[in-house]
Amino acid sequence: MFNMNTIIGLFAHVDAGKTTLAEAILFKTDAIKQFGRVDKKDSFLDYDSFERKKGITVLSKQARYSYKDKNYILVDTPGHLDFLSEVNRSSKIVDLAVLIIDSRNDIPQDVIKKYNYLRNEDIPIIIFVNKMDISFNDENSILNELRNKLSSTCLKHEETEEIISINYEDELNESNINSLIYESIKEGIICPVVFGSALKQEDILDLLNYIDKIEIPFLNSNHLKAYVYKVDEYTHLKVISGTLENKTVFNDERINEMYILNGENKTAVQSVKARDLCAVKGLKNIKVGTYLPSFFSENDIATQSLRYRLISDLDNKLVFDKISELNNEFPELDIQIEGKYIFINTFGELHKDYIKQLILDRYQIEINYSDPVIIYKETITKETVAIGHYEPLGHYGEVVLKIKPNKIYKVKCNEDSTNKNTIKSYFENYIPRGILNNSRLDNIEIEILDLKTSKHTQGQDLIEASKRALRNALILNESILLEPYYLTSISSSKENEAKLISLLSSNNYSFTILDNSILARIRKKEYNDFILKLHHNFKDELNIQIENEIYEESNNQNEIVNIYNYDYLNDMKNPCGSVFFINGQRKYIEPERVNEYSDLDINNYIEKDSKTITYNKQKISDDELKRVWNQLYKEKPRYKETKNEDDDNKNYKVNIKPIIYLIDGYNLMHAMDDIPLDDLMSAREKVIDLVCDYAGYIDGECILVFDAYKNEYSKPSVHKERNITIVYTKRKQTADMYIEKMSGELEDDYNVNVVTSDALEQLMIFSHHAYRLSSREFIKRHENFKKNHLAKQDRYINRPLEDLKKLLED
Repeated sequence: MFNMNTIIGLFAHVDAGKTTLAEAILFKTDAIKQFGRVDKKDSFLDYDSFERKKGITVLSKQARYSYKDKNYILVDTPGHLDFLSEVNRSSKIVDLAVLIIDSRNDIPQDVIKKYNYLRNEDIPIIIFVNKMDISFNDENSILNELRNKLSSTCLKHEETEEIISINYEDELNESNINSLIYESIKEGIICPVVFGSALKQEDILDLLNYIDKIEIPFLNSNHLKAYVYKVDEYTHLKVISGTLENKTVFNDERINEMYILNGENKTAVQSVKARDLCAVKGLKNIKVGTYLPSFFSENDIATQSLRYRLISDLDNKLVFDKISELNNEFPELDIQIEGKYIFINTFGELHKDYIKQLILDRYQIEINYSDPVIIYKETITKETVAIGHYEPLGHYGEVVLKIKPNKIYKVKCNEDSTNKNTIKSYFENYIPRGILNNSRLDNIEIEILDLKTSKHTQGQDLIEASKRALRNALILNESILLEPYYLTSISSSKENEAKLISLLSSNNYSFTILDNSILARIRKKEYNDFILKLHHNFKDELNIQIENEIYEESNNQNEIVNIYNYDYLNDMKNPCGSVFFINGQRKYIEPERVNEYSDLDINNYIEKDSKTITYNKQKISDDELKRVWNQLYKEKPRYKETKNEDDDNKNYKVNIKPIIYLIDGYNLMHAMDDIPLDDLMSAREKVIDLVCDYAGYIDGECILVFDAYKNEYSKPSVHKERNITIVYTKRKQTADMYIEKMSGELEDDYNVNVVTSDALEQLMIFSHHAYRLSSREFIKRHENFKKNHLAKQDRYINRPLEDLKKLLED
């Protein structure tokens, strides 16, 4: 076996000494000849001009060193919260994390958050307590704080082997002690702590020696699997298994240059083996988070972003054409052009400054930012039916639609037909806009009731008629503007809890008190001010986490609508009126008069299918608001107790919902070891085998969902295979879109378990009260089932079709 690298990630709060520790490790191992310093702007890894100017790390960097005949790659990550997306991307490539703590200060909440994030990602953690040379705190007091705030398993590195010997008494021997150290750290049995000073290079060897003891298992596979963790002038990859060769072709794009990076230095190579990093040229249009060779892409989510309009003196189309490539490098920016404006997401003032400087340096374009732009949505209050007609010369189409409020955006047909399915597919892939300020519609159900064609009907005629029918239905309805809110979890010490409640109450923020935290509902447009208030009053003593972004009715709708001043009647891209061919000429008919000219009678559909819903305005009490809040946002129990009316003794029965698993197939595939990703058919079969086997251990149904983007089927497919259901989504519909939709529709009748490691997907299903299980946890649970032989006994099994036929014949 070749000498494989161990990739070590350095994580810390700002100014904890992370880059200085990297410098000390490189100097102690003779990887560099001069010990650089951040304050002197000569450190080996902070070579970016913006980083040296600000004295912080913005982008992850890598350096290489050797120690005791082993090779290591050191990954230095940003400490500032504005660059959290870069930190999360870096965590995907490391084998081991060193979390640096500043011994002089209390442990800040973002370090607690980083620790929990790394643990959730199954990354082994060693803690290095830095700046002990200038600290007034002793080792024991720091250790107690670590145990209180991070983990009770924190202990000095010298003591770890004793704990391991206790936990693995029957297995421990000289040959496996190093692998057991790794397992113990990874499983959270121990969390080793090393005390020292990076600047004074004190106890750095203790850290190096302990890392040297850790034996990380080798994924023995010849199948190529690589992960794109960074994009700039190069595409940066981690080779997970197999060997990546120069000149390799992926989807008609060929690697034509391959380098190993070490700080600013680069070395050309022809191949890179497993557990190594490289930078290549030739792969264009591949975004961060992509796995090769499958091109599966994981979504990442960065919280607390605000959207801005970019302002420059140049033509916006020209600017967008140049800077839109940054979306591959930083997907979280989500740079888009809408109409004549360019919009971008940023994550704080420091992040805004960095992106502004980056655009100036790379494209010689000077930009500024508008005030934050809030993305609104629209919905409706009642049920309405309307007709749309499209009949210019040589064309014909007429459609009847019904719209009504719904908890999710949904499109359906009252019967299955080619024409109705075409309209349904259009509305599913193009989410229409409302009439208040041209915002996207949400919380609405669109039903295609009827349509009429003629010999003149051509391709898009029914779509044009449908668009007009929808606008007509909106005009007949009452629209509501929905505004984004952040559901924000705030954890604090008992000492700060009363002060926090007082601050939230005095500023009229809605909140509820949970067992271990406070859940506040904050308007997105006020979020920055809210965070500043918290920092002003509590410094870094709170743990603040955005749990979800939700949309609720705006409390200043008229003011916002007046600012936008959207004229829906004259929006030619989204027409309200219909087009008829009358007396030999095309004629535009206003929405209110369409029923007079339409071929289908609107009254038939109102009487038969529609009941108008009206809402009387009434004052809602504080108790009712609290009840609704708790119903929506407090965690729901797995079961509810219902009274058995036949039981005079007032006994109660438990009404348990059936369990259903919605499993993201390709996400699960990439969590499985030793799977041939270069042979997608074979890889899919392995995933199907695993899920079928899992289904044999549980009393529940499993639905395995595969994206259409790698599906050879031209149409969506749902079929039974053995004891599970397999879904291939339709084109342009990803598995996470399908799962999010289904989890919302199934939540009333099932205990929904969603299996995915996609951070964005996990967040989106939060509002549907589904239980979230990472792909790795799913695999572990399956392994435990097999280990303990927990097979189902004497229960009904979904039989294949041929078995059912045999039963009928018997």
